[in-house]
Amino acid sequence: MTPPLKKPTIIVMIGAVVALVGYDIFAFVEPSDGDTISEVTQEGSFDHAGIPFALGALLGHFLIPTSKKRPAWLKWSGLGALVAGSTALFFVRADTPILFALAGILCGATAWPLHRVKK
Repeated sequence: MTPPLKKPTIIVMIGAVVALVGYDIFAFVEPSDGDTISEVTQEGSFDHAGIPFALGALLGHFLIPTSKKRPAWLKWSGLGALVAGSTALFFVRADTPILFALAGILCGATAWPLHRVKK
């Protein structure tokens, strides 16, 4: 049976992507530099290590699934630790943001894994 919120979730995700891409194109064609989502994210990633860490944690969560289902309390505690870590790292300067992104991928995959649903 299909989960009841799967279709609305897909619609919201597509709408968000279309809106973000549309805004990014609008910002790109404006004559000023440094105002696209990519440029703002890149600049912020050097100033705040929490940004690449959080993006890496999302990638680890989405792309490295686990085969075992975890109890809810363990998922929530892992997510809480990731939020706390990202918040603390927000005040750290990242001269090499990719290192924080890689650490985020590892943390996202271990502390907040997504259970892969078999079809």
